[in-house]
Amino acid sequence: MCILIVTATEVWAGEAQQPAAEKLLRQGLVALDRDELAEARRNLEAASKLAPGEARIWLGLAQTYLKSGLRELADRMAARAASLGGKDPLMQRGLAIIYTEAGQWEQAGRFEAAFAAATQDRDAAVRAVMLFLQAGRADAAIETAQRALATDNHAKLWNALGKAYRIAADPGKALEAFQEAIRLDPYREEYYFDLAQLLMAHHNFDVAIRVLEASKRIIAGSAQLELALGVAYYGQRRFREAVDSFLRTMELAPEVTQPYLYLARILEHGADRMPEIRSRYAAYAAANPKDPAAHFLYAKVLIATLPPAAYPAEAVEAEALLRRALELKADDWEPHYLLGILLERKGNAQAAAAALERSAELSPDNPAPHLPLARVYLALGRKEEAHRHRALFRELTLKQEKAIEDRAASLKKLRLTVK
Repeated sequence: MCILIVTATEVWAGEAQQPAAEKLLRQGLVALDRDELAEARRNLEAASKLAPGEARIWLGLAQTYLKSGLRELADRMAARAASLGGKDPLMQRGLAIIYTEAGQWEQAGRFEAAFAAATQDRDAAVRAVMLFLQAGRADAAIETAQRALATDNHAKLWNALGKAYRIAADPGKALEAFQEAIRLDPYREEYYFDLAQLLMAHHNFDVAIRVLEASKRIIAGSAQLELALGVAYYGQRRFREAVDSFLRTMELAPEVTQPYLYLARILEHGADRMPEIRSRYAAYAAANPKDPAAHFLYAKVLIATLPPAAYPAEAVEAEALLRRALELKADDWEPHYLLGILLERKGNAQAAAAALERSAELSPDNPAPHLPLARVYLALGRKEEAHRHRALFRELTLKQEKAIEDRAASLKKLRLTVK
């Protein structure tokens, strides 16, 4: 899509001093709008020779070169446009768009911020904040948001400021900014979601639950908020409620992957709802035939329904699903792991060992494959290897537990009161 700052009928501000250049510029912009890049380039280059001081010509050339894959030339033309007309708001907006298209986030942010300041455009100020964040410049994002808020106190800017403070590792100020956004506009689901994410990142799951439960009374039927609530329940180990939230999320947005991933981790807590769970995962796998995760997740649900022994039809179906998942993506440790577990149940110890070894190879710091490997090797009479994998299981489990403890200790729990 063309990102022209002026249309073909608005190209010249004021009376044109160069009629021939104006005509070429008009023709070039029309061609650019139609993606006729060769014609656009020909006309705009000709116009630049007739009116080299007209910034809009260089801006049009910058876009033409960028769309043509000529990045270096596009950069040069954008710099020329900026030197000639960088203080004009329309040029600032155009340059912001071009630098955004080029992935030059900080430069895009600078021009977007200048445009916002010149026009008092609140959406532009928010865009500038987000561009600076993409550039890794949380300091510039915070400064831009604060400057804009001094003259226009509104929710979008407070929410953007909260994101900037979060990235700047100032969770207290981020919390206050997110709360202010909700106070000013309590009907935007993303504001509750961002606040809840911040709280959960600092293990304030109880407060996040209060925020999200309150949000559902204001914004009904939000899959995003329902999913976040499920994650908060999960984090507080309220697993039965988490199961309910994940299933509600699937009902609201059956195409979203995350609730299937989370629920698959706590299937044992959904035993009384297993028929519904199985139906949901079966539908998800059917709707995503080329997604290895969809097949793997449905297999995991089927395995959770298996009796303690034997190899019923559900096990046969689960094995087929896992093999299909591995055909689509062979380098994922968990389908290999579950396939090994199934093959051990089936009595095929040699094949089970191969699947579990591959799982361990793909996830060398993961203790999970090593305990079943120890069992399988013991069944094969390979006692030394069985002992080695049992020792590895213990060693990696302790290492994993310590990493979790260290991570929890490093987080500062937010103590501020949520309004």
